[in-house]
Amino acid sequence: MSNRIGTRAGVAAVALMALASWSFGAQQAPAELAKEVLRAGGVPGGLAVCLGGDGQLVAELARGGKFVVHGLLADPAVAAAARQKLAADGLAGLAAVESLPAGTLPYADNLVSLLVAEDASAAPLPEVMRVLRPQGVACLSVKPDARKAVEAALATAGIAGGRFEQLSRLWLVLTKPRPEGMDDWTHWNHGPDGNLVSQDRLIDRPNQIQWIAGPQWGDHRGAFVWGAGSPSGVRSAGTRNYYIIGSQLVARDAFNGVMLWARKVTGLNASLVVASGEEVYLVGDGKIVAISGATGEDLRTYGQADRCRDLILADGLLLAFEGRQVRAFDAASGAEKWSSAEAAGAAGPVVGAGKVYCAGSKLVCVSLADGKVRWTRPGKVEMLFAFADKVLVRTAAEGERAKTAYTYTALRGADGETAWSFTADRTGERYVEAYFAADLVWVQSAHDRALRENTGFHNPKGGSSYQWRGLDPATGKVTRTFLQPVTLQYRCHRLYVTDRFLIGNRPVYFTDWRDEKVTRFEATRIACGSVCGLGQGMFYGLYTNSSQCMCVRPAMSGITAYRYDGATMDGAPTAEAEGLLEKGPASAPKPPAASADDWPMYRHDMHRTACADAVVPGELKIAWKRDLLAKPAPAAVPANDWRLDRVFSDPASQPTVAGGKVFVALTQAQQVAALDARTGKEAWRFHAPARLGAPPTVHKGLCLVGCHDGWVYALRADDGKLVWRFRAAPAERRIVAYGQVESAWPVTGGVLIAGEKAYVIAGRTTEADGGVYVHALDPATGKALWSARRVKPDDGAIGAWNLRGLKDDYFGPSDVLCSDGATVAISAHRAGRFACDSGKNVSGGGIAGPKFGLMRSRYAADNQRVSYPPVAFVGSESLKVATVRDNATRKTSSFVSLSGKGGWKAELPAGATIESLAIAGDTALAAVSTRGGAGEVWVFSRADGKKLGSCPLPTGPAFEGLSAAGGKVYVALQNGAVACLAGK
Repeated sequence: MSNRIGTRAGVAAVALMALASWSFGAQQAPAELAKEVLRAGGVPGGLAVCLGGDGQLVAELARGGKFVVHGLLADPAVAAAARQKLAADGLAGLAAVESLPAGTLPYADNLVSLLVAEDASAAPLPEVMRVLRPQGVACLSVKPDARKAVEAALATAGIAGGRFEQLSRLWLVLTKPRPEGMDDWTHWNHGPDGNLVSQDRLIDRPNQIQWIAGPQWGDHRGAFVWGAGSPSGVRSAGTRNYYIIGSQLVARDAFNGVMLWARKVTGLNASLVVASGEEVYLVGDGKIVAISGATGEDLRTYGQADRCRDLILADGLLLAFEGRQVRAFDAASGAEKWSSAEAAGAAGPVVGAGKVYCAGSKLVCVSLADGKVRWTRPGKVEMLFAFADKVLVRTAAEGERAKTAYTYTALRGADGETAWSFTADRTGERYVEAYFAADLVWVQSAHDRALRENTGFHNPKGGSSYQWRGLDPATGKVTRTFLQPVTLQYRCHRLYVTDRFLIGNRPVYFTDWRDEKVTRFEATRIACGSVCGLGQGMFYGLYTNSSQCMCVRPAMSGITAYRYDGATMDGAPTAEAEGLLEKGPASAPKPPAASADDWPMYRHDMHRTACADAVVPGELKIAWKRDLLAKPAPAAVPANDWRLDRVFSDPASQPTVAGGKVFVALTQAQQVAALDARTGKEAWRFHAPARLGAPPTVHKGLCLVGCHDGWVYALRADDGKLVWRFRAAPAERRIVAYGQVESAWPVTGGVLIAGEKAYVIAGRTTEADGGVYVHALDPATGKALWSARRVKPDDGAIGAWNLRGLKDDYFGPSDVLCSDGATVAISAHRAGRFACDSGKNVSGGGIAGPKFGLMRSRYAADNQRVSYPPVAFVGSESLKVATVRDNATRKTSSFVSLSGKGGWKAELPAGATIESLAIAGDTALAAVSTRGGAGEVWVFSRADGKKLGSCPLPTGPAFEGLSAAGGKVYVALQNGAVACLAGK
């Protein structure tokens, strides 16, 4: 469902006019204009989009540190100049500028927090309203004589609710209303009634990524980073999500994922966090406090917390369930309204229809308004949820077929008398579920697998089978019964439910309550022991530090948001054929003589071995060092997300070396720098429109760059001028990823050269957005020789352990391409292989040597396990990091080890972290981070592991930042510099 609003069929009168004529800075200083826009819009942070201008407003909004800013300009030359200026000011990454054809806005639906345009008559109003997130604001400058025309355009487009505000100029301010059917998730168990069911009618089986953020599988350095860790709960309210990660509370824009703020809270308990539209309530530092949802700053306190076990916000009252009493506060003022000792020590209290239900040594019902006891009922029960002026409780009973059962009892809210009861056999699970959804009370009960038809099911002998019974909420009589798809028996979190879907856990099944149809979704999963994956029309994934989990093997790591496009099974876009290949102003270079002593691509060669024939001396010194970032980016909350991207978190990539030059991608700053290999002097610089996830590939005088805007750029290696560019993405659709605006189909892993062809992969996962797209290109011209796609296969059979794709189909995240010369493969897997000459699927076999990858779980699948950096390999030898634990002393030691015949290992000192490894001739190289933020490059004898020498570095080396060529070692540093090490 697109959630588009304010449009009418056939509206075409309001078109996107040429943006080159817009000029933000002509009449007003950019800083003053930025203040005016923020005043008129009232948006404190998130994703800001500027249409037109020269990039000055883009820079000013980014300088404030609260927004990720994206500029869209019509003139490529103006856009290129704006990118250079952003880089010079240290703002590249926090802000980016692109030039795209006029007509539509390239952003995903419901993505943009603040949109600014110089000329309202030139802004495509239906498109503006489409890309704004709910409660997002557009500020459109209106020329004095154009107001009536703009009002007519609004009426024609069916857009209501805008206002005109006269400041230094006349602004049309449009706020996108919240679509009907969206729901929040404000408490641990969804809402005050304790019913773990979202009423969000816009959530459907997801098929498109809305945004993605970190952390990924984990940070090997261990330094504190805001937002790092395993989420244990999410609250989604209004336009924001609040993540509980250890002792941190992190706020993100719910629709674009931009980090808004983060703070540490002493004694933070994930279950004691409640969110409203603009405030968050929690227990921290021994107090009950309210903080601002917009800024994270304290607003008020409700006094000391006395062993608080639950917080509930209902009808303007904040209820604190403490060891001795229940206290009710006016949420807005902090004044205590009432207290009651009758419900002291209550477990799992719920609120419904003006009543508070507490289960302790007895069941107590008190009035929400004044705390007076309405009724009590003796006996201990398990509280479930409130519904229809009743409360559902549960007690243990004797089972009919199972050993034990549960008796579900609905008590009337008016007097506590039994309305009905129902007994169901208990499953053997950690969680036994009950919900009020789709107008029925659903209870989960055991089912004998031997009694069900297993045709079409995977794993017919294993897993668990459940029966769901839908009870009439008034009478408790069974009106519906169905069998849930077979799932794994152990579950580490509760199921997720909407009024339409029962959502499973491993794998994630969407079972429609209405017709029992099942579809599978495996792009992500919820964190172990967590709650909340639903809200604002989206499904939120929390698959962060579960690196050893084999439950959902295709899953992408990170905190993610997925939506449904309302049209397709796999989220594939309508391919935009125009502009796939564009010629640049430069002619193709004359190919220079190739040298076997080069390091021409990421990890040296098409096998990704990180092994070169270069002869490196044992004793090294720094020959030159070049700082490549003009100035560090200012402190900004969104930039923190760069560090949560495990693979591309460092500011500089591994250097590639060829033709007497060193080429480095400045990943977050979106630039390529070419340096003289002998002196380090900068030869040229290319400013890309988006993040660069891998170093350039150098081939026959061309510098080939894969960019996260979905394009491949061919630059002349001698002067950096554009020869051609090819769009590997199927369409122009922008989302937010790790704090920057990117294509939904970024070119990941750079450009692979195998033989005389260039290969690229675009996309994030086979599970969404139509999958991943692989292309073979002619490097000289950019012409596509063949194109192929890997997409989530048809659902087929439903079962416990998803066996699809284990033989012939690649599934899961996009990853680095590798080749053996005959085939090109995603992470060298035996699945996901293509014939180099035709692109046809190749199954079986596999590329010799360790399989190399970056993005997948280490436990992805038996046939898809990969080696991860730092690693280097050749033949039977593999250079890697090994850890050994002495059970007697409980000491864990780390080593650099070379496996194979005559293998060896060298122990690392305490505090040393291997960032990168390489093999160069008869030496083994290790780039090491040491305590205090410094680093070294160590040189070992490849034959016996003897340490030949070391070279200190001024700062720590970048992850995967090591290469060797021409008898020298080149290393990227964590501060964005590059150093060349040569013999003493």
